[in-house]
Amino acid sequence: MFAAGLALYLIVVFSGRPAFPPAAAASEADRRAAKRYPIEAEATYKLLDQGCRHELQQCVAFNISNCGVWLKSECALPVGARIDVMLDWPTRLNAMTDVVLNIEGRIVRSHGNHVAVCFERSAFVTRSDQAMLQSEKPRGHSRSA
Repeated sequence: MFAAGLALYLIVVFSGRPAFPPAAAASEADRRAAKRYPIEAEATYKLLDQGCRHELQQCVAFNISNCGVWLKSECALPVGARIDVMLDWPTRLNAMTDVVLNIEGRIVRSHGNHVAVCFERSAFVTRSDQAMLQSEKPRGHSRSA
């Protein structure tokens, strides 16, 4: 039953319909097109600049929508930079397997060490798939569409 519930949950998230209630802090005057939902989840990120090899860094996600995520990192990050984020999803698949949301995107806004990332690609993967993805990704180059 849990696996079927998670599958439905994943479909609802990507269909653009809310899977959980909107953040109470979101106001009607908010300029963002998509509703944001509260989440406090650990994540890692790596900047994807050509010619540079960036190490994985820790961050925390505070809210998420169907097109972006708001993160707090340990240091300021440059607006316009491409970023790869691996967000630890708060629920497990079949109550045993950790699930990670793999996000590739661009930093579109920053405020101190908080950044808004606009999704270019996103997919749910299991923790074991995450290790494989990180070893297969060419460093410093974007994946082909």
